[in-house]
Amino acid sequence: MNHDFDRRWKIAARAAQRSEGGESSLETPPGFSTRILACWRPRPSPPTLALLWQTLALRTLGIMAAVLFVLTGFALWTEPAQPALTPPIAEIVGEQLFSFE
Repeated sequence: MNHDFDRRWKIAARAAQRSEGGESSLETPPGFSTRILACWRPRPSPPTLALLWQTLALRTLGIMAAVLFVLTGFALWTEPAQPALTPPIAEIVGEQLFSFE
């Protein structure tokens, strides 16, 4: 891969020298490297199955976190339709379940 980069760099340097009327040496003109590197982006690799699964998992995780926060907020700011069981009822049920008569 580095060999391919070097080859493309030399081709680009020669093309820049020809367009600016530079000398025949391989020395680049001032500011050439910053201009080229600013525009030269690596080619994106094709999406793989692992990348697609990772993207799907992260999006699903984000959606589920949002749903969790919305439902938690809804539960905190609304009053329950039925009051919770009071301790005497819980005690009566417990006594009936664990009575040894």
